[in-house]
Amino acid sequence: MGFDSARRELIYRANMNPVTVWVMRRFDARALNQALDQQRRERALSWDAVAREIGVSKSTILRTKSAGRMAVDGVLAMVAWLGVPVERFVRDGTHAADR
Repeated sequence: MGFDSARRELIYRANMNPVTVWVMRRFDARALNQALDQQRRERALSWDAVAREIGVSKSTILRTKSAGRMAVDGVLAMVAWLGVPVERFVRDGTHAADR
């Protein structure tokens, strides 16, 4: 992600000084983990079985629980297995900088 995926907005403080706000997109790995775990439990699968079905390692899946760094191809495979759009796991975060 980065500035390429950011929306830039100009807002004003109470004293009317402009502030530039970057709205950054962030991937919510914990939400992905919760969705994977729910699907796993509904289908009565082990994490090993889920990993085999998705085509990633078990450690890749479990890394979502701690929101660790993940490769994009692994993330996309997990989201595809769930059958939902990746946007379901994208959140806005805000970083403001005076300009």
